[in-house]
Parts: sequence; C-alpha cells; structure tokens
Amino acid sequence: MTKSTQEHTTGWLMAFPALTFVAVFSLYPALDSFLLSLYSDFPGPERSFVGFGHYAELLQDAVAHQAFIVTLGFVLFSTALELLMGTGIALVVHERFRGRGWVRAAVLIPWA
Repeated sequence: MTKSTQEHTTGWLMAFPALTFVAVFSLYPALDSFLLSLYSDFPGPERSFVGFGHYAELLQDAVAHQAFIVTLGFVLFSTALELLMGTGIALVVHERFRGRGWVRAAVLIPWA
C-alpha cells in the first residue's frame, strides 16, 4: 500500500465515526419522516398509502403559502442582518487599537 493510499484510508477511518453519527441522527430520521408522510396516518394496522397526496394538498393551501412567504422573509432578513453584523465585527476585530486582545477574546470565547 502506498503512503498516499494509506493516508487516504486513515482519513476515512477517522471520519467514519462522525459520518456514522450524522447518518444515524440526521439522515435516518429525515428519511423516516419522509416515508411516514406518504401514509394517511401514523403507523398502525389501518394506515393507507397516499403517496404525494399530502404534498399536493400543501401546495394548494393558502395558509401554507403564507407561512412559506413569512419564513422566506425571515430567512432573507436574518441572513442579511447576520452578514452585516458579522462583517462589522470582523472589521472591528481586525483594526489595531488599545484593548484589541480583550475585544477578540470577548468575540471568540462564546465560540469555544
């Protein structure tokens, strides 16, 4: 086995626990929720397959449209606000001034 192949294999082996965690706690519940949405009721003896019927209803629902518009507005506004605030903080932290280390610590400690 060459050194680059060994490093490649080692990298995948080290990433395996994290990838397994993501698969178990993110991908499986998402897939399970999607599959449940294709049935008329919660799992049980009387459930029936409705396919994409629930999604067709959702696309025709005025309340769902309004909720989507409100959510989209919130996402756009909050993303723009976070981008502006983040850029401002980055510019302040980058400037040279007395107490710069304290400001950097105050900004970075919550991320630790």
